[in-house]
Amino acid sequence: MKAVLLIALACSASLAQAGNCVDKHARDPSFVQLAVPENAPRPTDISAFSGVDETITVEKLAAKIGPPDGSMGETITILIWCLPDGEVQVSTRDGSAIDRVRHNGKVIYDRRKKK
Repeated sequence: MKAVLLIALACSASLAQAGNCVDKHARDPSFVQLAVPENAPRPTDISAFSGVDETITVEKLAAKIGPPDGSMGETITILIWCLPDGEVQVSTRDGSAIDRVRHNGKVIYDRRKKK
């Protein structure tokens, strides 16, 4: 019984975090909450984004980790994935190439920076 309650609590915490992540951007007029299919894959932590490099497109990333929870921006589109520990923002100018990935504000990938 305790195990079932712990699992239920963990699941509800993840859902609450996703809600908080989306709610955080609700005042931005360019923000659009996106519908995520029930059976879609979801990232559980930042490691899901570790393979992002210049060969990965937004489409390939979404196919691998699931669709974003929201989108905002006008000139540059920012796709938002909610995680239990915050959020990941993926910036794209053309809707295909990934320009930058941020986890809770910290840049973890920048296409312009050479390795």
